Amino acid sequence: MPDLNWRHPDVQAAMYDVMRFWFDRGVDGFRIDVLWHMLKAADFPDNPPNPAYRPEMGEMHRLLNSIRQTSLEVHRIATEMREIADSYGAMGQGKRVSAWRDLPASRSPDALLRE
Repeated sequence: MPDLNWRHPDVQAAMYDVMRFWFDRGVDGFRIDVLWHMLKAADFPDNPPNPAYRPEMGEMHRLLNSIRQTSLEVHRIATEMREIADSYGAMGQGKRVSAWRDLPASRSPDALLRE
C-alpha cells in the first residue's frame, strides 16, 4: 500500500478535510498511532540490516529501524490536527485526538501541542 505524501500541501488539506467531515458527523475523535511514520526522510534511505537478526525473530526485525522522521514537521502536523479537533469543542468524552503512543520526542507531545 503506498504512503500518502504528507509534505504535499494538497494532501494535508485533503486529510484535514477528512477529519472535518467526520467531526461534522459527530465522531468523538481520532486515535493516530505511529504518527512519526507520516513523514519519511526526504531522500528515502534504507534502514541498515540488523546484524543480530535470526529468522525466529520475525521479518520485522530483519532491519534496524534507525531512520525515523522525528522533526518538528511531524509536530506541526499533529498541532494542526489538534487545532481542528479543538475547534469542534469537547462534545464527547475524552480526547478528540490521541496520537501519542511511543511518539519519539524530547518532551511530552501534550506539552508541545499546548505551547
